[in-house]
Amino acid sequence: MTELRPVSLFRSTIVVGLASVLPKAMVLAKDVAIAAAMGRGDAFEAYLLALAIPTTLGLAATGAMAPVLAPVFMRLHRDAGKEVAEIRSLLAQATLGLLVFSLIIFGLLQIFQTAIVDLTAYGFAPEKKAMMASVLPVLAASLVFSNLAGLWGGVLIAERRLVLAVVTPAAVPVTILAALFMGQMTADADTLAWATFWGAVFHALLVGWAVQRRGWLVLPGWPAGLWLRETRNLLHQYSMLVAGSLTLAATDLIDLSMAASLNAGDPAAISFGAKITMIATVFGAGILGTSTLPHFADLAHRDRAEFMRSLKRVILIVMLVGAVGTAFIAVFGEMLVSLVFERGRFGQDDVTAVAAVNFMFAFQVPFYLAGIVLSRAISAIGQNRILTMGAVISLVVNVAMNYVLMQSMGAAGIALSTSLMYVISCLFLMFMLWRTLRQDDAI
Repeated sequence: MTELRPVSLFRSTIVVGLASVLPKAMVLAKDVAIAAAMGRGDAFEAYLLALAIPTTLGLAATGAMAPVLAPVFMRLHRDAGKEVAEIRSLLAQATLGLLVFSLIIFGLLQIFQTAIVDLTAYGFAPEKKAMMASVLPVLAASLVFSNLAGLWGGVLIAERRLVLAVVTPAAVPVTILAALFMGQMTADADTLAWATFWGAVFHALLVGWAVQRRGWLVLPGWPAGLWLRETRNLLHQYSMLVAGSLTLAATDLIDLSMAASLNAGDPAAISFGAKITMIATVFGAGILGTSTLPHFADLAHRDRAEFMRSLKRVILIVMLVGAVGTAFIAVFGEMLVSLVFERGRFGQDDVTAVAAVNFMFAFQVPFYLAGIVLSRAISAIGQNRILTMGAVISLVVNVAMNYVLMQSMGAAGIALSTSLMYVISCLFLMFMLWRTLRQDDAI
């Protein structure tokens, strides 16, 4: 274990940004290959909706790990003589909790498989539902490995080994690409499901190896003494953040499920339509989420005034850059969709349908990125309940606006609803953070 030293936000953001190029390029290449091999066909949509179910649950469990672990690592590293034992005990509990959670979810998805498929894919034809049900167990099993990878990735972020945390997720799209090329660009839902499973295994092995080299790979356990000192507070923070993450992650599943009640091909249009915008949002979110969390966690304990100044600067820059991204995607969206996806089984009709969805998704970019920064700042000051409140509001807004807008706009209406949801979420988080900080200053 090494001492944690303050690192400038600019430097860490640049480093993470450069490191993020590989995994994001692999994700885009994977999506292009799937579009060429499968188009907007039934097999892809069955896989897509089946994948969304364990992914939603996995994001809820692991997405909360880094925001909770990073402030604890910072605090325990300052307590010389105790940090190693405390952190190892904490990781033992987290590993046990995630394994139990993953196995319970796997069991529930097996037991209630038919009911879950009927509920989430109520608009699918019987043959399409059967295809979805056949791949759901494989994708549910991958949750065990993706959750472990998420936990260990949170450890790397807390240790400020940001490059490793950002690069290793490339294992999943690389494995899917390999499966598609080995099948000579022909694939079905089973092929994608098994490739996703093995990609999750490889991802977990890579991140586990990196954590083991840092000396933090521990067996699952439940040290009783730690519960009294750290875990009670951590469990409260984590449970609040998981509730918020689950609510927010469920929006993607809800979007796909509601799109399944429209025309065949609309769930795929939602998925492909988000890809161009995803280059800006997910790429930016990965950079900002990874680099700002340790930065804000450190400043929140050392210098509250500098914490505020840094937060304002980052939000202003992110909003300006995001606005430029929105304008670019809105103007050149159809050309970009054609350039990226139009090949193989993905034709001109697909381009037109996906471009309409892409146009509506584009408006979320500045608000989505600012929301990532605000959520990391909120986690740094230990107010994760705000994120839970915001996620619940976002879910309600998304479902209501989906229903209203899809009646007249179809899949494009669902995309517009998602963009408006991020606008409202960003404004809510901004208001609540400023109010909390003012209250703290008044005490």
